[in-house]
Amino acid sequence: MGLLIYRKMFSLICENIMCEFNVILDGQKVFSDVIYVKVESNNVTVKNIIGEAREYKNVKITEVDVTTTRLVLETIKV
Repeated sequence: MGLLIYRKMFSLICENIMCEFNVILDGQKVFSDVIYVKVESNNVTVKNIIGEAREYKNVKITEVDVTTTRLVLETIKV
């Protein structure tokens, strides 16, 4: 259910405006200019404006903040 909420929220927020997020992982900026996010199980795949993709494994999205253009990820302890 959480995955569906994130997809809908991201879709609604960015539907009519160009959002370019900075990805923050465990407090550190790891990627920028992200315009696409896909969550599968405990993995998050992001793509930036030039099509470069990165996959972060064993993470969860803890925050999406449009005003500061931050997509915050946190490592899941397995």
